[in-house]
Amino acid sequence: MKLMLIIIILVLFIVSIIIIRNLKDTYISEVVVAKPFDVVWEWISNPLKYAEIYPNWIKSVEQRSQNIFQVQDQFGSTYDIELIANKIYGIVDLSIGPEISRSRLYALDEHRTAIVHFSKRLKNSSLIVWFFHKLTTDKDLKHAKKIIEQAR
Repeated sequence: MKLMLIIIILVLFIVSIIIIRNLKDTYISEVVVAKPFDVVWEWISNPLKYAEIYPNWIKSVEQRSQNIFQVQDQFGSTYDIELIANKIYGIVDLSIGPEISRSRLYALDEHRTAIVHFSKRLKNSSLIVWFFHKLTTDKDLKHAKKIIEQAR
């Protein structure tokens, strides 16, 4: 009986930690890519490569104008994104309706570059959607790291 009570309390504690972590409306995901800044920049600042490096988010991309791209996500939704980039400061922002997806690139040395992605939960976004957004962002950044590191 005591063991069962301890297990229940432990499970409730773990669940409460998970819920509390999901209540934060910002999330930071990062990876270090073993490639120079310029190589990483060419991938991250080019939305036409997003279907390859971000497969959990993007299914296809078409360029509409210089900085406007139409994307289809993995759920079949189609929308426009506007690329706002500044190589000097390592800024790669994507304006997606009311959301701005923010990524920053930092040259750690001549052979390694950090990618830091900032996410902000939209007001109408459910906890479940927010949880999966964070999960897929982490997966996609790890996948991007792998693809970029394998590129020549």
